[in-house]
Amino acid sequence: MIGDMVIKMQKIMNNKKTISILAILLCLLMLLCGCKGKSEEAPAEEQSDEGISTLYGDESLGIDPAVDEQLKDYRLIALFGIDDGKRNDMDIIISVNKNDGTAKLVSVIRDSYVQILEETADHGSAYNRCNLGYARGGKYEAMKVLNRNLDLNIRECICVDWPCAAHLIDTLGGLTVDVDEDMLDWINKGANLKQYNVENYKIESAGVQTLNGWQAVQYLRVRKYDNGGTIARAHHNEDVFLQLYDQAKGMSAAEIAEVYDEIADELDTNMSRNTLTDTLAQIATTDIEKTDEWPYEWTQMEDAENGYRVPMSLVSNVKELHKVMFGQEDYVPSTVVQEINDGMIEKEKSLVEF
Repeated sequence: MIGDMVIKMQKIMNNKKTISILAILLCLLMLLCGCKGKSEEAPAEEQSDEGISTLYGDESLGIDPAVDEQLKDYRLIALFGIDDGKRNDMDIIISVNKNDGTAKLVSVIRDSYVQILEETADHGSAYNRCNLGYARGGKYEAMKVLNRNLDLNIRECICVDWPCAAHLIDTLGGLTVDVDEDMLDWINKGANLKQYNVENYKIESAGVQTLNGWQAVQYLRVRKYDNGGTIARAHHNEDVFLQLYDQAKGMSAAEIAEVYDEIADELDTNMSRNTLTDTLAQIATTDIEKTDEWPYEWTQMEDAENGYRVPMSLVSNVKELHKVMFGQEDYVPSTVVQEINDGMIEKEKSLVEF
């Protein structure tokens, strides 16, 4: 793709046991009764009776009409984990098959090199990490980035930030983990929560202990531990939220409702109260299949300031996503994806391999 440069290709192996932070948060939210958070009505989907055509596409969300029609039997929901810089550092897509109720989950890695916005003086290059979508335009821009770059029709999302995660953990009585010495060093090196005006977020010693909400957030934020980077963080988050999920499963409906009342105002979602409640109840009865992290094949590259996970290529990775998530064996990516792919090739000429 870049002259004669030798490209190191990496393929992430399928691991259905690997569940990212927001996947478990979703499972926890599924158990919660009632929804009173700050929410908006999601754009209504055009329904049709026999003989009446359905309108497809939504330019404001980057949804291509042809893509929308092909995915008419699927409902897609995005789950965003928002960091303290208002970046969507964790992007999870849940796909629910409307016909049989089955669901699949895919995580989009935060460093994935995609097209964010048109190139402007204010924002610089249109090509950057996918985690800049929320920072540049909120939840709607974050959904638009995924729709345009991956040929999807996401219309609904749930966003959870660090304060919400900390509040949830405190409300559930803390988090019991075994912190080893090496991880302890990384956790406390990365401690930088003064902007939240909180205290007692450093972990003083290694070993089995119960962490408070902000200590648990520090634990969740670690990326450099064990040289695993972004993938390592997603993997050890599994243990954290599986524990929270187990705690929630042992609670009564009334107790769970009280927990939800504590965090409802901190959720950022465009789903109405009834829509969110009904959706979570529906997915709660479904076994969600964890498919993989996206992109599937990529090369690690950087410019003067940033490191990127560059899809090899965007077209082939989108084709594989549609095969895995929707069973589309011979999927042909949209013109938009083709154009983004071509622009990406030009931009990559200024990048260097790690």
